[in-house]
Amino acid sequence: MPFKNGNIPWNKGKIGLQKAWNKGISRSEEIKKKISESCIGRISSFKGKRHTNESKKKMSLSKKGIYYGVNNPNYGNGEKMLGEKNPAWKGGSSFQGYCQVWGDSEYKHTIRIRDSFTCQNCGISELLSLKVFDEVLSIHHIDYDKQNCNPNNLITVCRSCNSKANNRREEWIEIYKNVMEKKYGCCL
Repeated sequence: MPFKNGNIPWNKGKIGLQKAWNKGISRSEEIKKKISESCIGRISSFKGKRHTNESKKKMSLSKKGIYYGVNNPNYGNGEKMLGEKNPAWKGGSSFQGYCQVWGDSEYKHTIRIRDSFTCQNCGISELLSLKVFDEVLSIHHIDYDKQNCNPNNLITVCRSCNSKANNRREEWIEIYKNVMEKKYGCCL
């Protein structure tokens, strides 16, 4: 709600950073799940709209010079962060090719069928994935070896869970191995 002339802001005269009213409140798993489910399928109010050329120009002008040259926090880091010098370097695994069956959409479809067209991490269905992410569920290599396309090494996940699995890989390997062991009695 915009302030009218003469209105005094709630934090006028207060010193220091103001703590949010809900900071530090712990929520039960049930409440977290309800909040999460209420957000599924929510569409942004800006969806389908575009900024006018005038507003684009204003946004551009407001940012001019802020991160230019030496003011840019990444200034001079280009060569320092390439290849093996990057902390996220995984030995060049992104340049590795996939196994031959990986290009076969029917093979991936059989993995989705086996997993009941459901993300094996969060439980989202493929229909909901199509609605939320506008794509079918992904097939993930549990051991991160692109050449190992054994069905016991492949698991169905949504885009969100697949992205999360790119960090703390050792933990995700254990998590997905346990899922496969519990569900199918198999592991790598």
